[in-house]
Amino acid sequence: MKNTLLASCIALLLNPIVGHCASDEPLLSLNLLVQHALEAQPSVAIASYEIERRNQETNMSKAALYPTLDITSEASQKNTSDSGNEQNIENKAALNYRITDFGVRSSTIEKSEHIEESSRFDFMQTTIQTSSQTAACFMRIEKLKKILALIEQEKGFYKKMLGDFSELVGSGVAMQSDMRKVQVSIDTLSTQELGYRSQLETEIAKMRNLTGDRVTENNTLSLPDIFEKYKFVTDKKEVMGEIKRDSNTYLSLAKNIDAAKSDIQAAKNSNYPTIDASAGYTKNNPSADANPDDYKDEFKVGIKVGLNIFNGFKNQSEVGKFTARYTQSKLELDDFLIKTQNDIDVNQSKYQANVQALEIAKHSYDNADKLTDLYKEEFKLGQKSLLDLVSSRNESFQAHTTIIETTYGIYELKLEQMVQRSTLLKQLSIDNHNIRIGSRSLLR
Repeated sequence: MKNTLLASCIALLLNPIVGHCASDEPLLSLNLLVQHALEAQPSVAIASYEIERRNQETNMSKAALYPTLDITSEASQKNTSDSGNEQNIENKAALNYRITDFGVRSSTIEKSEHIEESSRFDFMQTTIQTSSQTAACFMRIEKLKKILALIEQEKGFYKKMLGDFSELVGSGVAMQSDMRKVQVSIDTLSTQELGYRSQLETEIAKMRNLTGDRVTENNTLSLPDIFEKYKFVTDKKEVMGEIKRDSNTYLSLAKNIDAAKSDIQAAKNSNYPTIDASAGYTKNNPSADANPDDYKDEFKVGIKVGLNIFNGFKNQSEVGKFTARYTQSKLELDDFLIKTQNDIDVNQSKYQANVQALEIAKHSYDNADKLTDLYKEEFKLGQKSLLDLVSSRNESFQAHTTIIETTYGIYELKLEQMVQRSTLLKQLSIDNHNIRIGSRSLLR
């Protein structure tokens, strides 16, 4: 009987307990959850409608290039001593066209186009940020599920050992302290489980709010292998070069600088004269008792030159205002580059640290397994106690937990670099044109 119990204890050390669960819930992939987040998050829709608003502003500014045609109709009544009560209906058509304003309109149009392009880049960055939040949340859920499964496996082992120890203590093979040690291990694991379980529930709630899906612990698919296959770029200059070329935030800020330049040019050009052409035709319909000579039809064509001599230094103030905005836009771009360089440096440092930590954890895990095998042999020879044999398993558990933590830490750093390089949506094979709010495409 004693030998049977000892054999079962050793077998448990080498053959971990694995739990299985089945669920009929529909499975949710990361790609699907990201698409749902893009469709559900108001920030993405707001950024999409911002493009539409800016597009209409561009169209409004371009309208100044076309002539205006106005038609008015006016009824009048006049009392005279000769004819008494005269009435007339005057129908007038007026055509006006600005021949030139020395670049004010073209600069205004350029500004609107730059701002519209900036809004498109802002929209793209919003979709990337939303996708990043969803992917990061998905990663944390998967990591916590793995750690909880590992804890459950360990608790199962110790609970089985606790039952066996009761008999072993009674038979004199093990001591009471051995059983106490097993119970302490169970309590420690239970405490860790509570903390990790709370974190998992928090992340699941976040995912539900992000996507609108009924996400549970059991209905998410495993993390796609793109994060395993992705090659982390360790060349800082290469990453910065790609950011200056492809980053939506960088491109948006650059467009804001261009818009400020156009504003300055428009303000300067407003000091020059304007030349307008006009044509008008007036058709009168007087009453029968009116004198027709007093209500003759009229056709006029004219050219008007306008020049502002003084308007309280308004033009000069506008130039100063837009010059300040231009300087501000350049500083915003410089600030972005400084912060981005810092993020690149931090990511590189964390990545190297996690890679090294993962190698150490794998080595430690391998050594812990070998230690357990060694303790098993020494236990058979009477050189180690059963408590030593059980305690060796904790080192393996800690190393296994570190492997999970560092592995997902590396995945998160890869995710951050995908966001920096604006390649996340491409990696996830998501096209913004396929994302819709109701019947409307987010990106038209």
